Amino acid sequence: TTMELILGAVTGTLVTTPISIITTLQQMILPNERHSALDTCTTIIKEEGIKGLWSGIKSSFILCITCGSFEKKKKI
Repeated sequence: TTMELILGAVTGTLVTTPISIITTLQQMILPNERHSALDTCTTIIKEEGIKGLWSGIKSSFILCITCGSFEKKKKI
């Protein structure tokens, strides 16, 4: 249903966005200069506040809804 699609998108983006941001930042740092994921998370919070972990969530949500809608239409 539409409600399941929306709930899945919200839940998915709330959980995966911070993980994605931390992973992306880790990949941008040279291997010999990397710190732990927890250190990266702490740095983000210090520099951008807690909201920094969810920067870009709007585009992630839209992408999730778009993909979910496509998959739902494909089954019809």
